[in-house]
Amino acid sequence: MKLIVTARLQDRANTTKLTSVHIRNEVLSWIENNTAGNNQATINYLLMRGIESVNMEGDAVHVADIADVSSKILD
Repeated sequence: MKLIVTARLQDRANTTKLTSVHIRNEVLSWIENNTAGNNQATINYLLMRGIESVNMEGDAVHVADIADVSSKILD
């Protein structure tokens, strides 16, 4: 277990938007095997940390092959 999320999304009507996205199976598997707690809050947390990481990279990040990226990060 690497990430335990006990937080809950607060005031969802005013702070969130219901959306549908395709999430790679490897990502869902990682979440299932490495986290515990609220899945919505977990996904939001991981997205925010990813945004933080991209912001730290500099001017531009180019992603040409998402499968290649997932094999490097999730293994």
